[in-house]
Amino acid sequence: MAITVIIMTSTKIITPTNLGITALAVLLFGFAAVNLWADFRPTAAANDRIAHQINQSSALGFAPRLTLLSDLREKQEALLARNPIDSYAWIRLAYLRQQTMGNRPFAFEALRFADMISYPDNLGGIERILMWRDYADMQSDAERSHEKDMWRLGYRLNWYDLETVATQRGLRDVLVDAIKDDPVLHQRWQTRHKH
Repeated sequence: MAITVIIMTSTKIITPTNLGITALAVLLFGFAAVNLWADFRPTAAANDRIAHQINQSSALGFAPRLTLLSDLREKQEALLARNPIDSYAWIRLAYLRQQTMGNRPFAFEALRFADMISYPDNLGGIERILMWRDYADMQSDAERSHEKDMWRLGYRLNWYDLETVATQRGLRDVLVDAIKDDPVLHQRWQTRHKH
């Protein structure tokens, strides 16, 4: 026996044929309300706490810091199981894996995944470039090319700071090697460094 739903509203009758549209409108209104008054990322606050605790961990001694970072690694892995599309969380996980496990391949795996889901502009950040550089010995040809792209993007976005950090860390030759593949950036470099 079929059930027909008829709801009376002012002068309109909602029948089964347009009930779906009404339900969709109510659902969209609900999403809009959540978007205005709540956070769609239920793991956002927990991720923020992890980032804060990582920053505070440098004040601890070796053993307490290792214990804290190991605990934070487990929490970060659990959060990523619930919300895997957070590139910053994957970067934190790469850092935590490197610090607590010393397992470079496992850490680099998290960094690779972070870059796979990141906005392209995020790839030019100095810290991200330096993290990739730390894994230079593990990179495939395609990953070495990706790292060079990151150096070029970083140079376009913030040439002064990137050049300063590269010089401080003994990576100036790496920077020059990356930007020489881009005629405009290489010309900018040569113009700035004429003696």
